[in-house]
Amino acid sequence: MDIPRTIDSIIQQRKQRLPEIDAAIQRLKKAHDAVELFKDFKSQLSVDEAELSDQFYSCLAGVSTDEFDREYRRSLTELERLKARFSRDQVSISFVGRAGQGKSLVLQRISGLDSDVIPSSGGTKDCTGARSVIVNRPGQEPSADITFFTEQEFLDIINTYLSVLFSDEVPQVRSLGAVRSIRIADLERKISNDPVKVEQMKHLRAYIDHAQELRELLGTSITVPKEEIEQYVAQYSHEDTSVNYYYYLAVKDARIFAPFPTADCGKIILVDTIGTGATSLGVDEEMIRTVREDSDAIILMFRPEPMRGRPGIEHFELLDKIIKAVSPEYTGRMLFWLINRVESGGGRNADVVDEIISTLQGDSRAVAGYLNVNCFSEGEVRDNLLAPVLNQLSTHLADIDRMLLNRTNDLLSGVSRAYSIISRSFGKAETALVNVNEQRKMRPAIQSTIDLMTNCLRDLFYRYEAQKDKDCEPLKAAAEIKLKNVLRSLPGIDRILQELNKGRMDQHSVFRNLGSELRLDIINDFLELNKTLDELVRRMKCEAIHCLADSDKGRMGFVVDADPDDPTGWLNAALEYLDDSQVPMIQNALRSLRDFDLRMENFLIYKVRCCLTPIEWLDLDQTPQIHGDKMDKQVLAENIRFQIDHALNIIYNKVKQELGNFYSFPNTAMYAVLRDFYDRVTFMAEPSGNTVSDEWADMYEDAIPQIWQEEHQAFSAMRERSEEWSALCKAVGECAASGFFRIN
Repeated sequence: MDIPRTIDSIIQQRKQRLPEIDAAIQRLKKAHDAVELFKDFKSQLSVDEAELSDQFYSCLAGVSTDEFDREYRRSLTELERLKARFSRDQVSISFVGRAGQGKSLVLQRISGLDSDVIPSSGGTKDCTGARSVIVNRPGQEPSADITFFTEQEFLDIINTYLSVLFSDEVPQVRSLGAVRSIRIADLERKISNDPVKVEQMKHLRAYIDHAQELRELLGTSITVPKEEIEQYVAQYSHEDTSVNYYYYLAVKDARIFAPFPTADCGKIILVDTIGTGATSLGVDEEMIRTVREDSDAIILMFRPEPMRGRPGIEHFELLDKIIKAVSPEYTGRMLFWLINRVESGGGRNADVVDEIISTLQGDSRAVAGYLNVNCFSEGEVRDNLLAPVLNQLSTHLADIDRMLLNRTNDLLSGVSRAYSIISRSFGKAETALVNVNEQRKMRPAIQSTIDLMTNCLRDLFYRYEAQKDKDCEPLKAAAEIKLKNVLRSLPGIDRILQELNKGRMDQHSVFRNLGSELRLDIINDFLELNKTLDELVRRMKCEAIHCLADSDKGRMGFVVDADPDDPTGWLNAALEYLDDSQVPMIQNALRSLRDFDLRMENFLIYKVRCCLTPIEWLDLDQTPQIHGDKMDKQVLAENIRFQIDHALNIIYNKVKQELGNFYSFPNTAMYAVLRDFYDRVTFMAEPSGNTVSDEWADMYEDAIPQIWQEEHQAFSAMRERSEEWSALCKAVGECAASGFFRIN
């Protein structure tokens, strides 16, 4: 596999999805703008205003937008994350783990850079000061783009330390000038002997001590050559650990460019995160942000202690945090647990690595693989780490991208539901504005619509009536293929010999095993006819729904927010729309249509099953007797195959005869359900005297504002607010269409 070319292709595929993601973001913002208009309008409502009815006021005044606001923020954040991911020009590999596990060492081996660019402590103390991103740039001299925190972000870090260490005892700082006035000695006296807080106080002191020196850098970006990179990303010099740096305190991001020595790297970037478990605040949160937003593949580093047989609880807790952040489906394909094998010296752990990996493989957490790598060896890092990870990226990254798109669409269904609650309130409010005169004026249009709808349904069941006694050709064609498959299922000689060569197998056992397999295969194959039946039923329901929904027939498409070619979705949406209406006969009719189904299990599969007795070789006395030399397995296999072929021909003829009696059944059943549906929506009546025709009239009267918008405007009971209300209804209605929020 040409990994660089494959990764290039994935990057281009990602970029092709950007217009769809951008469009989804714009649609989401458009819906947000409509909700904001609604909030403004509602804030000005008064039940005492002469032009408003009490019913109209109650329809809108009680509608909360809180759920929409929450779902909007979540959805917008996720869409922007997805856009950032699909906008990248490289794929990203993040290295995470506790401090001292060898992350920086591995990054040096992959990138060809040394400790003067990628800080490496050798496990003695924390060395990485700032999050670094290393970008493969063939032919370019190493350099770095350094981005610094803004002044407010820098102040937020200081205030976080103050809050964690002193709660409300110490006031928050509002400017860098105020930082200068903080009395460090007084703060240090407030700290207990808790070693974690003591260390956190040291970090806070570093920010306070160097705030003024860093002031001019805040909010800026610079480019530095290789020899200056270390002082911005490391806590101290790699040559002399007594030489401390402090620029890293202000660094938000360091983007390092260098030519990687391995040609197959292609367009990849490496992300070096600060080791978790460090006492500085926000490290774990930054690591989670990185794996969630900036990572395509994740490498979890673990360097075992020489005598320790497995990772400690803190390593599993870190893995659990990552799985929670990105999902088990993601880590199961894109997270590798790298076991850093040390071959010599005081940290030698090579003797326990195999045992550790064996233990980890028994763990149920979703991980793509376990890598056994000597991180001091450039060759092992290239062959045992980089090669499998790049191969995994090139093989599965497109699947992961699809999963992320689907997951985002699932999230967007939440904002869609929240928005539909608001948009439905407008329909109810519009209904509240319909007066008796308007209803009387619209009766001819309503009756005409009911007539068009019922006439369409009558024509439909007449058409199905003409076919009800004829064979269902799609089922017949599909079933004939399944019939031929019965004969094609005859096992080959090699398959029979495979059974005979099993140590415990005699001819009876071979017949029994092959017969069981064949029965299951035949039944499963015929069950696939459900796909044909599903499509027949779907088409029939769609035809009925179009009679209800189309603008030149029943016009319910104006009020039911769903696709008529998705019958289950449309009928569920129609029932949800009618849920608050007093139309039980219409609802029962729609439920009867929705719940109708044709399944092989309901009328035919048992007939097929009864035809399989010729291969029910469960008992010895049912097994065909094979004569001849039982030591000659070739001859034995040929005799067994002959007997099976004979049995399959018997089955073929039996099933063919049974099927012939049932080919007309789907047409008969679909005609019956359509005739029943027509009767229910046309002639149904209750003992009270209320008829389904009355229900249709009531439903259409309530839906006048949505179905006959122009006519309704002429009768609008609103005066002073009519223009504003009309604009608001239009803004809300434009975002209420089915699938409006989804990424296409």
